Amino acid sequence: MSYIDDKRYVLEHIDRRTLLEQLAEEAAELSQAALKLIRAEKLSDNPTPANISIASEQLNEELADVLVAADAIGIPILESCDNSKWRRWAARIKKECEKKDICDGCFGASNGDCTDCERW
Repeated sequence: MSYIDDKRYVLEHIDRRTLLEQLAEEAAELSQAALKLIRAEKLSDNPTPANISIASEQLNEELADVLVAADAIGIPILESCDNSKWRRWAARIKKECEKKDICDGCFGASNGDCTDCERW
């Protein structure tokens, strides 16, 4: 079967509530995979024996599962390169940086390398 045939088959046999449950389950698994990768990359003080490569693959797999579930319930998948979500995210970060008087050059680094802001 083709992608279209597979998708049609799933949508003919699964109701909306079940699709939403699937999306919620996959989103929770994505969250867990992201947390595991944080620990595997030692970005946390909570060690794990997990391999970085495997944790990264699991994160990619869970993201793909979320995207398939979102597609199944009709949520349009946004193009990463051009959408309002990026603008809003950047605006929130910029607002927070302005509150802390952090410039775009150093992002608040404490090493004194920035020559563009008054912090140094």
